[in-house]
Amino acid sequence: MASSTKRVALVNSARKLPKGAKLVGAADPKQEIEISVRLRAMRAQPAEDESVMALGAQPPRERQYLSRAEFGEHMGADPADVARIDDFAHHHELNVKSVHLASRTVKLTGTVKAMSAAFGVKLNKVRHEGATYRMRKGSVQIPAELEGIVVGVHGLDNRPVAQPHFRRKMAKTGATARAAQGGSFSVEQIAELYNFPGGETGAGQCIAIIELNDIDQKGHPTGAGYKTSDLRTFFKKAGIPMPQIAPASVDGGANKPGHSEADGEVVLDIEVAGAIAPGARIVVYFAPNTTNGFTVCVASGDNGSADMGEDWDGKPHADFPASSPFALACGGTNLKAPNGHIQEVVWNGGTQGGAGGGGVSVVFPRPAYQAHAHVPKSPSHSVGRGVPDVAGDADPATGYQIFLNGVGTTIGGTSAVAPLMAGLIARINEATTKKFGKTVGFINPLIYASHAQGVFRDITVGNNDITGDLHGMYKAGPGWDACSGLGVPNGAALQNLLAA
Repeated sequence: MASSTKRVALVNSARKLPKGAKLVGAADPKQEIEISVRLRAMRAQPAEDESVMALGAQPPRERQYLSRAEFGEHMGADPADVARIDDFAHHHELNVKSVHLASRTVKLTGTVKAMSAAFGVKLNKVRHEGATYRMRKGSVQIPAELEGIVVGVHGLDNRPVAQPHFRRKMAKTGATARAAQGGSFSVEQIAELYNFPGGETGAGQCIAIIELNDIDQKGHPTGAGYKTSDLRTFFKKAGIPMPQIAPASVDGGANKPGHSEADGEVVLDIEVAGAIAPGARIVVYFAPNTTNGFTVCVASGDNGSADMGEDWDGKPHADFPASSPFALACGGTNLKAPNGHIQEVVWNGGTQGGAGGGGVSVVFPRPAYQAHAHVPKSPSHSVGRGVPDVAGDADPATGYQIFLNGVGTTIGGTSAVAPLMAGLIARINEATTKKFGKTVGFINPLIYASHAQGVFRDITVGNNDITGDLHGMYKAGPGWDACSGLGVPNGAALQNLLAA
């Protein structure tokens, strides 16, 4: 590729420094870093998203899924585009570390100085919330010849991009005493209350769990993980066979327990999913918590419709990646069940107790499956994707009994609802595989369809205005709402729908 002096801004690559960030100085120009360049699909089609949605609207029994080879052929990168990136890299003294056509990803390595020159950015050391990261602001600049070919550049900036969505149960003191009434539940008790189908254990299925490591200034993982001893104790006490659990490293991520508060989320995910589907194989993918480190079941957030902490800008937000139209966004409730009688409302314990995330995206347009869900307009008055899709017990005051760091504890958060749903879907996948040889795949269009009525128990009480400053913008009510989505699943009814 001939060297071009004309550059263009990469679409959607602009970044800002976070509120309260302090510039320390320029990043070390000699430091070696690794980035991922994401390319366009070889056979890009204008209606690619629509075709996925159309497939998702079909009953699983009738779907024709692509094989991995077919997916790579249809959705992978064009080798000619990869060759252009190879030329670009060598022109800017960068090395091509790896190429993966199916995921359309080329990994490049090089010094901070070379990366900065190649992508027209200035990389600085920036201190934020007690840690120092490599950050940039503004847009990534690419040669005009690569416009439309390169769709993403990840890893130049190594600030954290995600926050854990779990909360520990608070002591019954002061203002939290009222919220803490109701008690916690074992995972099996919640499955029983939600009428999860019996018989299947998720045998023959694999649940993939993504966990994000804390990282140091050089991008090395420093924390977040699980102790096998905790898992063994949890499953033994629960009287449930321990599933096969394996860690997997992505981009240098690793299982590093004992060094991070995020251990609670890792253990919560594994123990909840494993208790629901002990017959499934669980693979825990550890990746750096950066844009370079970033399945279908995603937590909607634990900070209500604000979706931000102390640096909140006063506006409502929808949490990503739950806001992706291809994710099953999982919201939160407060669950009580005296004498087996279910009393369930939207989780909102205020700024100290947390609240289920939900809202309307200003980035992703409203998907076709939400056309009749009465999703309100986004804060920018656009027609956006509504979050969440489903809900489940997430209030730490009525949370999940798990085992962490050698002791039993109660944890909540929407990060508990995501593995709960993943375990349920693993059970359903086992049933549908036995019945007609296919798993259920992408289910969003089906659960929003009119024939899905009765599959979810509607949550009609509460709101997720965590601070009280948004005047209860999103309130629960009949049908879908931006607090609890369609409601709480009736597991057996959901299986009947998907296995029809």
